[in-house]
Amino acid sequence: MNSHLSSEQLERVLAGRPSYEVTQHLGKCARCVQDVAAMRAVLGDFRAATASSAEHHRHLAVPVAPARVPRVAWVLASVVLFAGIATPFAVRRQPVQPVVPDVSTQASTAISDEALLNNVQNDLSASVPESLLPLAGTSTNAVNSTDEKRKN
Repeated sequence: MNSHLSSEQLERVLAGRPSYEVTQHLGKCARCVQDVAAMRAVLGDFRAATASSAEHHRHLAVPVAPARVPRVAWVLASVVLFAGIATPFAVRRQPVQPVVPDVSTQASTAISDEALLNNVQNDLSASVPESLLPLAGTSTNAVNSTDEKRKN
């Protein structure tokens, strides 16, 4: 080889795939060795610059790890929300025990029902219900007369 290496041949050397002839030429030509060394230095500087730039941008892009307090707050909020949603279902699904009345309870209920009906009948027959007597401005004689009507 009489001339120096071409740019394609230099690229193959830098890529690590030089041919036998190029390797032989680099053994004899100091200028081509200097060219390869200069290109390796430039590429090395470029590699270092891109790595530091990438690291700088990575630090800017990666958010700071969130504090534990918001995470705990979200967990508590989700637990409260879940409890608020699940509670009606849990309360609703409780088994209802049917109440079976006893015979003795039925007799007292019949008596109390009868007394209640009598009270309702007395209230309906009175001209002024007992609860409205203070508003009606009636005298105590009228109250006594309604009490007498109830007794009858």
